[in-house]
Amino acid sequence: MRPNQVSKIKINQYQTLENKFYSRKQIIEQKHNLRKAIFLFITSISILLFLIFFGIPTITNLLSIITDMKQSYTSPEKSDTTPPIAPEFEPINKYTNKKEVEIKGRTEPGAYVFLFLNGQTSEVLANAEGIFRISLKLVPGENSLYAFSKDTSGNKSNDSENIIIVYDNTPPDIEIIKPSDNSSFFGPKERQLTINGKTEPKAKVTINNRYVFVEEDGSFSYTVSLNEGENKFVAKAEDQSGNPSEKELVVNFVP
Repeated sequence: MRPNQVSKIKINQYQTLENKFYSRKQIIEQKHNLRKAIFLFITSISILLFLIFFGIPTITNLLSIITDMKQSYTSPEKSDTTPPIAPEFEPINKYTNKKEVEIKGRTEPGAYVFLFLNGQTSEVLANAEGIFRISLKLVPGENSLYAFSKDTSGNKSNDSENIIIVYDNTPPDIEIIKPSDNSSFFGPKERQLTINGKTEPKAKVTINNRYVFVEEDGSFSYTVSLNEGENKFVAKAEDQSGNPSEKELVVNFVP
């Protein structure tokens, strides 16, 4: 065998061994990379499962604790020590012939209003605008009323003004003192007639729908010219509570 042929054979053998070496190395690297990929996949899944079952609740609890700590260190609000304004009543009729009276007024919004009528206590809540209203039952004669307010912090206002409401459902007396009923008058000198009467002080009086001045003691007088024949007069009185009463008078005139 020639030397050149021997050399070629050795070279081929060397290349074959080298190729086998590199093939084995590649197989080892591929196995290593596969194990590494499997490890990374399992690790990623584990971290994801941990976050789902433990991480998110833990983070939520941590945020809640931080929020609570922040609130606990926040300066507390100052307590309310300012009393509400005293209740102010809307105008009320001081005289009435109705057993119940509606009381309206104003105070601090949301405050409770305590009303004292003849020593009896009633309570009402003012609305968001501070307005309150309540119906109260009266007793015959004078009724004394006042009130105060309390806010939600327990601060009490000053007392309101004290008002007197008179409940009276009795009609006033009215009397025609002179002339007498069914009297007769004659001639020109008796044509002018003066009617004198008496009623309750401060009552309103009309005679045939014309207002008549009433003195402080309740007395009144009314002068009129008579017509020939029968003359009829209706005197009406109304007291301060609105109770009415009336009296009729008939006189005759002969010219």
